[in-house]
Order: sequence, then C-alpha cells, then structure tokens
Amino acid sequence: MSLLLTRDEYESLAAAIALPSNAMIDGKARPSLGGDTFDTINPATGNPLDPVNRLGAIVSKEQYDRILGYIRRGKAEGARVVLGGEAITSGDGYFIAPTIFDNVRPEMTIAQDEIFGPVLSIITVANAEEAVKVANDTSYGLAASIFTSNVRRAHRMARAIKAGTVTVNCYGEGDITTPFGGYKASGFGGRDKSIHAHDQYTEMKTIWLDVSDPAAGATTS
Repeated sequence: MSLLLTRDEYESLAAAIALPSNAMIDGKARPSLGGDTFDTINPATGNPLDPVNRLGAIVSKEQYDRILGYIRRGKAEGARVVLGGEAITSGDGYFIAPTIFDNVRPEMTIAQDEIFGPVLSIITVANAEEAVKVANDTSYGLAASIFTSNVRRAHRMARAIKAGTVTVNCYGEGDITTPFGGYKASGFGGRDKSIHAHDQYTEMKTIWLDVSDPAAGATTS
C-alpha cells in the first residue's frame, strides 16, 4: 500500500465530489515521503476561465470560511501543515492554497468530516488492516482508492472497505454503465448512472390476487 499524490488530484479536489480527502500510508513507506515530496503540487491559482490557471476559486464566501475553519481546527488539534494551509489573494474571488496535513489522527475533525475543499489529510497506519479500519471509521463512504502491487491484498481491501466505488491503482468514477453512489451518510441511498439509476424513480409494490373460480369445482348436471 502506498500513497499517490498527483497534481491532477489537487486541481480537482475542491470540485469533484468523489476525490479522496484522507490518505492512509503504510508506516514502512513513510521514508519515501521526503521533504521535497509536495514541492511539485503548486498549481497556478486564479480565474478559472484563464487557461493558465489550474485551481479556481471556492464557490462561495460561506464555503470559503468553512474550509478555513477546518484548516484552523486541524492546526489546533495537532496536525502539521506540510503544504499551503492559508488563504491566498488572486484577483476577485475566494481562493485557498492547496493544503496537506501530516501527523493526522483518525479521530481528528479534518479526518472525520467532509470538507469539500483543497485539503488532504495524511494518516500513517501499520498495515492494510488498519487502513481499512480507519477508512471505515467515518460516517461517509462514497469512494476509495487503493494503491498496491499485491493483487490479493487489493481484492481483500476492496471487499472490506465500505464505499460505493473502490478503485485499485487508479482513480475514476466509472462510466454511464456503472452505478455511482455511496454508503452510510454519503449520497442519498440510491445510485446514479447505469440501469440501477431507474430504481430511484420507481416504487416497488406487491399485489396478491386470488383468481380461483369458486364454481370451477362444482358439479354440473
């Protein structure tokens, strides 16, 4: 199991509902996270209509304040900021720098809540089993991604993680033929896309009807 941080993930994190906000990494892989690991995550931020920019504004002042509140909460609860962690000024609009927290504990607010902003929490775990336990120990379960070279471990973890979509060594929400939706408090209980999407527009009913003819057993003369 390893942690994969990509530029594209951060450029989409504030806008794509299924992008991960928690990253569990095996403690044995921690040495690979050197001091320059996050230096390449520095997308140009500003007017999203300008093709030069890769990270746009937060949707509203209310959400902007909410995200900054989570960042302050993360710092107050002991998480360490290794990237960003602050608002930035870039023309008109509400902008927040891509933010990564390290030393995050599973019970911290930033690890438990849905932030809907460019904030990622890194949680160190001892093994795959602990990673699954941490992943499942929230009220949400929309999507998860596993990165591993062990195929058996991938299958075992994918079955155990309580999320509507699980990807292995990749990221995606599927296509129009595959159902999309979450477990627990994620989503609305139904599924979008695929034939299963029709279920949310229908109600099932059972009707029992006795069609036997009482006269059928009578003797005719």
